[in-house]
Amino acid sequence: MLGTTRYTDREAFLGPALEAAATGAAAGENTHAAPPHSEQQVKTMANITAAVAQPEGGADLATFGMGESFGHMAAAYMPEISLEMAGKGAESIFITDSAAPDGLNKGDVTRFLYEVARDDNGRAAIIYGESIYTSSLLEAHIADPSLYDGDTSDAVRTVAETLELLREL
Repeated sequence: MLGTTRYTDREAFLGPALEAAATGAAAGENTHAAPPHSEQQVKTMANITAAVAQPEGGADLATFGMGESFGHMAAAYMPEISLEMAGKGAESIFITDSAAPDGLNKGDVTRFLYEVARDDNGRAAIIYGESIYTSSLLEAHIADPSLYDGDTSDAVRTVAETLELLREL
């Protein structure tokens, strides 16, 4: 479906439809507070990130009228994205209630975020979702140090380093 979008004018409908399928939130709802992601939703998001990550296949879709929807998807998947960017061992730092918290591919996510951020609305949605997730995450770790089996300052440092990684994209 994404591949045929460049030959039609369906992006106004396809973006919100994919957003709803991947996030579980209806078009127009705040995706940063979307319900927990099922395994199928994570697979859908993984397929979308893989498609958009292809330089010759889907990278231009983010600037072809679907960037805002892709940005909303990234905002909704910020727990999984942050966990993927931080790598294995960060599961107790990046809190998520996703059914498949490790279902995304770091390379695809990195390229997806880069392409979506080229669109002003996509970039704004990514920053908004990342800001909300990061502040909620820091608040949770400070309020309940037992979330991380270690020093709270280590958890906060890892969150800050991952935030910096995301902002560099």
